[in-house]
Amino acid sequence: GKGLTIVGSVLEGTYLDKHTEAQRAEENIRSLMGVEKTKGFCQLVVSSNLRDGMSHLIQSAGLGGMKHNTVLMAWPESWKQEHSTFSWKNFVETVRDTTAAQQALLVAKNVDLFPQNQERFSDGDIDVWWVVHDGGLLMLLPFLLRQHKVWRK
Repeated sequence: GKGLTIVGSVLEGTYLDKHTEAQRAEENIRSLMGVEKTKGFCQLVVSSNLRDGMSHLIQSAGLGGMKHNTVLMAWPESWKQEHSTFSWKNFVETVRDTTAAQQALLVAKNVDLFPQNQERFSDGDIDVWWVVHDGGLLMLLPFLLRQHKVWRK
């Protein structure tokens, strides 16, 4: 709830073919952000493939001089399956792009099971896996989560 939030999405195809669909998708994202009471901006990229679109988002998202320093993405559920849209190659390349851009990467597992803003946890644990030294971000993350009404307890 603090700082700049940018919700990004990639639509596969060419902009000439998908510009009206892209506008509708952007409106849908803004609407969902309103329902979830998420304050921030929406950025949709139309790209020939998901992998390049993710790279474009990582490089170009921001508002003027305000750029993001962290990328949050969900752990792909079916990332090892051939027919999956978000294959393991896309996942690994997105990790590499984020690292090359010198940004922090947060990968949330089981994001579909996260509570809604109306729900409250009465107890539980927040597991944070410290993979790379990041200057203290992962020490700050559980603290910030506990400041939010949903994760407080």
